[in-house]
Amino acid sequence: MTVARLHPSDIDIAILTGYSSFFNNTVGLSIEFDPATVFNATRFPAKNTPLGYLTFASAAQREELMYNPHGGYDRAIARHDADYRDTLTAGELATASFLFEGARGYRGKVLVVTGSADSFFCPATASVAACEETLRQTKTDTLPDVEVFEIYSPDGVGHDVNLYYGAKKTFGKIDEFLSRHL
Repeated sequence: MTVARLHPSDIDIAILTGYSSFFNNTVGLSIEFDPATVFNATRFPAKNTPLGYLTFASAAQREELMYNPHGGYDRAIARHDADYRDTLTAGELATASFLFEGARGYRGKVLVVTGSADSFFCPATASVAACEETLRQTKTDTLPDVEVFEIYSPDGVGHDVNLYYGAKKTFGKIDEFLSRHL
């Protein structure tokens, strides 16, 4: 989003996953973080990893927030995902509001793919229709000048759209969008 805002002529097409102009602050503020070195000192040794590199403190909370608690994914994948979780920096958290500043003036083509059970970017207990309404509002709120704006909200999918049983269908929707607009 920031690149589209700051350098709108540099990008022809953007695929935004796990995104909307809505953000569930209650969920976002509930996340407990630990320095990555506390999570795994071998993978993130203190001498190479400043304390500002953070990760979810709890694998259970990560699964609860990144996936749909009603299923649609293999729990072994969620455990593997938690075991090899990535990091973010304290600076990313401090500047996260830039995600919602939008990209007025960006005239490219955008596909937003956000699961209907994305606890961060769709209203709580959203149906596909409710999430899609939120995604449509995203165009008005953050991308009003785009030439093409399309949405896809896979039913029952949480924030991590890549690791669900239905990921192949999601990737197909992305591929179809790219095929039509490249």
